[in-house]
Amino acid sequence: EEDAHVGVVTEIVSQRRFGFISVMDETAHKREVIFFQFSSVKNGGKSNGSPLRKGDEVKFKIGTEKNGKMVALQVALLPRGTIPSKADKNACTGIVLLEPTYTELKNTKTLNNAHSTTSNNSNGSSRWDSGDDKQLEEIPITKHGCVLMTTDPSGMFSSDEATASSSGVLVRLYYKNGALALHGHGASSSTSGDGDGHPKRGDLVSFVKSKKEGGGLKDIRITTRSAATRLRGKLSDIQLGSLTGPSPDPSTSGSAKFLVDEPKSGEPVSYDIFLSEVVGSEPSVLKQNESVEAILYEGKLYGVCRTSDLYL
Repeated sequence: EEDAHVGVVTEIVSQRRFGFISVMDETAHKREVIFFQFSSVKNGGKSNGSPLRKGDEVKFKIGTEKNGKMVALQVALLPRGTIPSKADKNACTGIVLLEPTYTELKNTKTLNNAHSTTSNNSNGSSRWDSGDDKQLEEIPITKHGCVLMTTDPSGMFSSDEATASSSGVLVRLYYKNGALALHGHGASSSTSGDGDGHPKRGDLVSFVKSKKEGGGLKDIRITTRSAATRLRGKLSDIQLGSLTGPSPDPSTSGSAKFLVDEPKSGEPVSYDIFLSEVVGSEPSVLKQNESVEAILYEGKLYGVCRTSDLYL
C-alpha cells in the first residue's frame, strides 16, 4: 500500500486506551512518534486489554486530528521480524564523523547550513552563521550526519557516483536521524540507559543503503562505541583551495596543519590535512588557531570540525 507506514510500538497506556508508535522513515530529519487509539487497531477496539504490546511491529495509515496533530489509523500487527532487529549480513560499516541535528527555533532569523533544508545565499556557512536578519519565523534547523564508510562487503554503494569516483578511498556518506535503527541489537534506543543512545562521533556503525529516493543510509546500528579517537587541536597554515564541493582530487579543497592539544608524548604533534575533511562548516570560515576536533582513524585525520559547531 503506497500510503501505508510501518513502525514499532514504543509505549502503551492501557488505562486510557492509547499508545505511541515510532515511525520508520530514513528520509526524515527527526524520528516521528505518532499517537494511536486502541479503537484504531484492527480487531482490537472491543478488547478489554491492550491489543498491542511495547515492541510490536505494526503498519498503519496517518490521519490528522481536529487539533492538527498526526494520528495513526487502521493499525495492524505485523509478523515479528518485518522490521530488522539486527544488522543485515551484508551491512556496510563506517565511523561517525558528524551527528545529525534537528532543532525547531521560534521567532528567529534563518540560519545557514551546509547539507541543510534551511540554507540560503548568505556568505556565512557554519551551522549557526547568520542569514536574513529580517526573516523571523518558526523554522527547523537541520544538519545531516556524516559517516566515513570503511567497508562495503557486497558493493551496495559501488554504483554511486560519490563512491565510484573515489577509487577505493574511504568515502563520506550522509544520513538523517530517521535512518537510525528502530529496535534490536545496536539500535539507539537499546544502547544507552541515559536516553541518549544515538551514534556519536568516533563510533563504529553498521548500515545498509536505502531504496528510497534521497534516503541515503538506513538501519544504522552502533557496533563499537569510540572505535576511533577524537583529537582536539588547532589549525594553522590554512591555505584555501580553488574549488569547493566534492572533487576526485582532495588537494583542490585546500590544506592546513592540525596541531594536537596536549599530546601524550609532550612533544608537538601535527598532521597535514586537506580541507575536504572539514565537516559542519565551509572551509572558508575557518580561522587560524581556531579550536577544532578531528577523528583519528588508522593514522589519518577525518571529520575536522570547529568545536563551536559540535553537538548543536
